[in-house]
Amino acid sequence: MAGQEKEEFGCRVKTLLPKLLPAYAQLLRELAAAGADWVQIDEPILAADAPQAYLDAFAGVYQELANTGVRIIIGTYFASVAEHLELLKSLPVHGVHIDCVRAPEQLAVFAGGWPDNKVLSVGLIDGRNVWRANLNKVIDTPQTRSRKNSPTTCGSPPAARSCTARRIWRLKKNSTPKSNRGWPLPRRNWLNWAPSNAPWKTAKTA
Repeated sequence: MAGQEKEEFGCRVKTLLPKLLPAYAQLLRELAAAGADWVQIDEPILAADAPQAYLDAFAGVYQELANTGVRIIIGTYFASVAEHLELLKSLPVHGVHIDCVRAPEQLAVFAGGWPDNKVLSVGLIDGRNVWRANLNKVIDTPQTRSRKNSPTTCGSPPAARSCTARRIWRLKKNSTPKSNRGWPLPRRNWLNWAPSNAPWKTAKTA
């Protein structure tokens, strides 16, 4: 069944892509006319078991989008895309974003082989839980890599931008995380507990 689904997906790429691509190109030209400089195009399928027909279409698609007046950065996330390093290097884009929260091992692959004239954007903060980030580690990681490798431009946007960060405020002054131990452990680890000094107010009803 999986093989059949991949084959059908490949057929859809061949039939639908020529219809969609002009619309994307026109949109990018309009963004450029409105003053946009950079545009990120997410390609999450690169972190999945991508059908070969999809991978084969990348070169033609981005060649078509390359002359629209904007600089394009490809966004990937949730898994490693190191196996597609050569494909990404060959595309006429200005950069790529990789998720180094869920796949930190790919940083060494990209930092060692990414072209100096293209941006390497490194996701080091979990977009699902930005408050639990180890900022010292976040700051040190790209600096360590840049000392060991050629001076590739690095950034640190959230690894998963579309995910809302969870933050729970304890509305009890001077309370501690111990008071929240009733939460199931997995959920408690997803959250950041912070005390609030907001005074308690009793609502009065008529």
